[in-house]
Amino acid sequence: MIKIGVVNIDTSHPASFARILHKENRARYTGIYNDGFRTDEEIEEFIREFNLEKRYDSVEELAQAVDIVFVQGCNWDRHLELAEPAIKLR
Repeated sequence: MIKIGVVNIDTSHPASFARILHKENRARYTGIYNDGFRTDEEIEEFIREFNLEKRYDSVEELAQAVDIVFVQGCNWDRHLELAEPAIKLR
């Protein structure tokens, strides 16, 4: 199974993707890093709803634990910055 890490869940996309991925059972979100506008309560609810394994303290730590990272924040100007740790590992 492909392990996906999600960075920020500011839009509706992360939950929509998670529902589709879990149905297929070939890939799923396993970890999350958040420095977006979602509250800790919202992050914890996402973790529970989609059975994520861990909340990470840094993008670097998340990137090392997964196969791919989805950056899903709504601050588009930061997408490259947030993706770089995963890109550098590949």
